[in-house]
Formats: sequence, structure tokens, C-alpha cells
Amino acid sequence: MARRILSIDGGGILGIFPAAFLAKIEEQCKINIRDYFDLVTGTSTGGIIALGIGLGLPCSEILKFYKKMGPKIFKRNVLYKHFKGTTEGRYSADELRKSIKGVFKSKKLGDSTVRLAVPAMRKTDAEPYVFKTAHHPDYKRDYQTSALDVALATSAAPTYFKSFFSKRNVPLVDGGLWANNPSCVGVIEAVHVLKWPANEVSVLSIGTTKSPLRIHRKMEGYWWSTKIIPTVMRAQSCTAINLSQLIVGKDQYHRIDPFVTHEKLALDSIKSMQMLEELAADEERKIINRIAPIFFKEKAEQFIPIYK
Repeated sequence: MARRILSIDGGGILGIFPAAFLAKIEEQCKINIRDYFDLVTGTSTGGIIALGIGLGLPCSEILKFYKKMGPKIFKRNVLYKHFKGTTEGRYSADELRKSIKGVFKSKKLGDSTVRLAVPAMRKTDAEPYVFKTAHHPDYKRDYQTSALDVALATSAAPTYFKSFFSKRNVPLVDGGLWANNPSCVGVIEAVHVLKWPANEVSVLSIGTTKSPLRIHRKMEGYWWSTKIIPTVMRAQSCTAINLSQLIVGKDQYHRIDPFVTHEKLALDSIKSMQMLEELAADEERKIINRIAPIFFKEKAEQFIPIYK
């Protein structure tokens, strides 16, 4: 039986790209994305999109959320400039909380109609933490967590937002620190936890665009201070891609992550929102005929949580 995984990268406001890409697919194919995947995994902004999909939001509504709330969420915290040592985030986590709560309201992770795996990380010991729906007998706790809390935990990017504290007072931060491209998280969950045959698993992995890394030997000191984070993130993503392909096979792994060469994009690049939406529409037009027969021909089997 064919199984399909949707994986969505982290990237702050760059989440407009995957949201717009999926919204365009829904529009052109006249489908609901949530009906066609057996497992959805997303990190940080990708985690918010994954939660939205699982909770039944059309991707067009998720895109509207980014376009409307993005400028409010990424409004600079005036205290950060003057008190960098005493305030955790350059942006207000309260605004992020209010914006997400307006969409998810009181819904819980367990309200998802799709299996979800949403990475975060424990701040105290750098241990990965993955929020999961009740799709395995061992998963008896996470499904009771509010969707809002899961979203805040996976998107608590260090220096951008303050850490999120769980109900048990455990500090959690952005899952992008270890799984910004969470496709390998999804593949391992599918093959080693759910025991789906690897040769029956197909992965649609959507990034949040990438820019060329221009590194000059004469600027090694400068490179170390300014390029180390994007370099590590790129290497991390390449590792996730290679490991996923090793498990399920190259032909069953489909990566959507176009280069953006004309400007540098950051996770708070509000001015790039329109460009990202247009890029997504163009990318969907180019690739839909190749991926539609694989991912959007037949609906996925209905997900029934273990506790039901």
C-alpha cells in the first residue's frame, strides 16, 4: 500500500513559500492537501503549517494568516536593541501567541485528522523532542497538548523569540536547531515506528527557498561570523535529504526548494512576501504534472488515533 509523507522546512516568514505552493496545488487540483498524506511533519514555520493542515485549514487560509499576521509578528521588539543581554527575543512572543491562537483557538494536537510529527528541542540539554499525534500505542500524552503550545514550542527560534515553557516547565526551543528539514524525522517515523515498507513510502519535501553561499578564502574570519549559521542549516538539510533518500530511495523523494539568487532572504524578510508567493506559483506550475500522479491521485487512508 502506497504511503505518502509531506515534510515542510522551517524558515519564519519564508513559510509563505510552502503555504502558497500548497495553496496553489489545492486550487489547481481542486483538492484538500490533508486528504492525500498519511503523515505530515513540519519544523518551526513548517510546524505551524503542518498543524494547520492537520486541523483542517485550507492552505489558502494558512497563506492568508502569514500575509496578514507576518508583519505584526515580525515587528521589532524595541527592548532588544538596547538590552540584548537581558531580553531573549528581538520579536514579541506574545504577538506570535496571539496570532496563532486566533487561528487554532482551543484545538489540541489530537484534533488533527492526519498523523503529525512536529520537532522541537529541550533547551537545557539539547535533546530533540518531537510532538506526535496518537498514531502509535506508545504515544499517550502529546495528543492532549494544545495546538497553540506545539506551534509556540517548535517556532521558538533563539534570538528571535523567547523560549517556550511546557506545562511541566520544560524550556523548549525551535526544532530547526536539529531538524530544520524534518523529512528524515518523517521517514524514520514511517519506516521504523509505523513499520511501513520503505519501498512503499514517497516523500514530498518542501523547503523555504535557499540562497547561494558565497564564501571567499580571503574573508574566512568574516565568513565564520556571518555565514556559519546558514552553512550549518544547509549542511543539516543536505544530511536529511541524503538519509531520507538512502532509506526510501532517490526516486521516491521529491524536494521542492528553489534558489533565490537576486536577494538575501532571512526568516524575518517581510519585504519578500510578495516575491515568495509569486515564486511558489511559478514553481507549482513547473512541477505539478510530475508530482500530481504520485501524491494527488488517490486519497490517503483515514487516520484513526489509537485512543479511538
